Amino acid sequence: MDVSSLDRLAKELAKYPIHAQDILQKGLGEGKKALLKTLPPAASSEYSILPGQVRRSLQSRGVRRVAKGASFGLEVRGPGLNLASFSHYPTVPQGRQGIPMVAVRRGPFQMLRPRQGEDGRLKPAFLARNGNRADSRYIYFRRTGVLRIGKSREKITAIQSVSIPQMVQNPRVEGPVLSAVNGAVDNKMNRELDILLSRMKGAVEE
Repeated sequence: MDVSSLDRLAKELAKYPIHAQDILQKGLGEGKKALLKTLPPAASSEYSILPGQVRRSLQSRGVRRVAKGASFGLEVRGPGLNLASFSHYPTVPQGRQGIPMVAVRRGPFQMLRPRQGEDGRLKPAFLARNGNRADSRYIYFRRTGVLRIGKSREKITAIQSVSIPQMVQNPRVEGPVLSAVNGAVDNKMNRELDILLSRMKGAVEE
């Protein structure tokens, strides 16, 4: 997410190379806070996912500051989300549950139909715990048609869908988020520049 459209600030920073990086990092820090606040509800308005799920996906290293010269921005990172991150039913395994239903975008549910495995047979999606802990959440898997080495069971693979970075590329999501980020970066860097100029003026007068 490029916020280097704040050209005036970028040019102003170039006048103070010693302080530029510090001011820039503070500005991007405020931009990151704005992104973490506005992206979850913006994504949830377009995709059938709870804001809290988006927020958890962004935790730790989901957002990275990027700065090269006068070009700076925030990078949203992350793999595709499992289909179980979106609205779906059933929400727990129910034996012969039929074809699962999932809604990735806001709108009607879609059937999660079987796909052909590497053995040529159709492989239905199924819910299973993502780990051995009793509190591990259920996510969607599909058998691959390839046997585990030394086993009679097939390998399974998690079923992924759209990622948070891909959501940000949706104009309806990017618009409000970029507006909030640009505003936060602009306000913070302007304040820091005012503080710097005030200090420099005071030093000259002394």
